Amino acid sequence: MKLLIAAKAIMLSFGFGMYELYNFSKILIYPQEYYSRITKNYHKGEVNPRGIIVLSWQHFEEGIEDETHNFNLGI
Repeated sequence: MKLLIAAKAIMLSFGFGMYELYNFSKILIYPQEYYSRITKNYHKGEVNPRGIIVLSWQHFEEGIEDETHNFNLGI
């Protein structure tokens, strides 16, 4: 999981020299969609203002496997 998430993050930084993601301190990974008590909806992924990236692992993997649906949580 860590390797695949890091690899996708690196794809965003190609060509930017010393590019670092300072605003993010934590990545939470749920097995599937998760319920947000704030929005009262199910989510596949989000970035919140406290510097936390939240992902559904199922949907992260689906984004890698199927490049035709234009939904890739890693990017």
